Amino acid sequence: MLQLIVTVIILGVAILIHELGHLLAALLSGIPVERFSIGFGPMIIKRKIKGIDFGIGPIPLGGYVKIRGKNGIFNEEPKRRFPVLFMGPIFNILSAPIIIVFIFVLFGLKVTPTRKVVVDQGTAIEAGMATGDEILAIDGEEVNYWEDISIKLFTPGSKMIRFKRADEIREVRLTGDSLGIEPLIPPVIGMVRKDGPADRAGIRDGDLIVRVDGNPVTTWDGMAEIIRSRPGEEINLEIRRDQEIIDIVVTPDLVRLPDQTIGQIGVMTQFKTINLNGVEAISIGLDRFKNLFLFTGSFLIRLITMRESVRNLGGPVAIARVSSESLSWGLDTLLFFLAFIMINLGIINLVPIPILDGGHIILSLFELVRKKRVSRNFLLVWQQIGVSIFIILAILVTFNDLTR
Repeated sequence: MLQLIVTVIILGVAILIHELGHLLAALLSGIPVERFSIGFGPMIIKRKIKGIDFGIGPIPLGGYVKIRGKNGIFNEEPKRRFPVLFMGPIFNILSAPIIIVFIFVLFGLKVTPTRKVVVDQGTAIEAGMATGDEILAIDGEEVNYWEDISIKLFTPGSKMIRFKRADEIREVRLTGDSLGIEPLIPPVIGMVRKDGPADRAGIRDGDLIVRVDGNPVTTWDGMAEIIRSRPGEEINLEIRRDQEIIDIVVTPDLVRLPDQTIGQIGVMTQFKTINLNGVEAISIGLDRFKNLFLFTGSFLIRLITMRESVRNLGGPVAIARVSSESLSWGLDTLLFFLAFIMINLGIINLVPIPILDGGHIILSLFELVRKKRVSRNFLLVWQQIGVSIFIILAILVTFNDLTR
């Protein structure tokens, strides 16, 4: 039940912000609005304010602003449509940095305090990097924590890496997606997810994992690799707690990914919380927003150019699962996920698919260049194409969700 409530809130807030953008732009442009709805279907809650029906529909998977007239927004001249069509996605995208800055002001910045890496495969080892190297900068930008490194490393394109080995500073250029770089982190538990397998087994913050099924582990990645390979199977952990050695049995949850099933026990590495002032929160928040925006945009481009598998798409079920997991890690994690949803909703709505804002924008540009309105029949066919694409995508992401 909690999962459903959290999901409805996350989707509801994202949709509300999006539709508010459309509504305000329409009102400021003098375009008459007939209805404002959060959720699809007949309104279950409804109120009329200044001639506009405001309400909530029973299906929280979208919303809409209905412009008065037979053809809705297409009653208006193309130039008058653009502010209304753009403002929904823009509101979503601009809300994300505000949320991220708010997180940093309220909760501080949580970082993994390491720049040292484990290198055992991929292009990094081919370029001459080795385990224990400390990354100092990527593409000329200094990095201080693993979060800085990971976001920059996994953004597509070649990267110039400056790193330190002993007292020597070196530089290499890495290309490709399989870099083979992981953080060098000791297997000390920093946080346990509430009601996860580790929590139920009695694992606590600060526990040091010494052995997994009798195998000595010295790094977080080494420990995690064994756990990932044993979904649904009992695992014996030897833990050092203070000066005491404790044996604990834990069964990892099964987590279905597009190409494999892995085990997870719901633990997080040790992290450091840095309190930020307003200026620092804005600066770091905008940088995190930029990286998230570029990551989302590049994923979409790879998807369109068929360099990313459609199996990596997720729908409402995936959103529900991640929302619930995010809340179990804390309110700050949930809010960060909300910011991520905001960016995704904004960018996706700008894709030129009929029925989405991007499709309406393309059609309006076509009319503007042509200097002639499209016929009502063309408009109906255009919308039907959009609905068909939407249904296909809905089936696809639902299939992905269920197979996971």
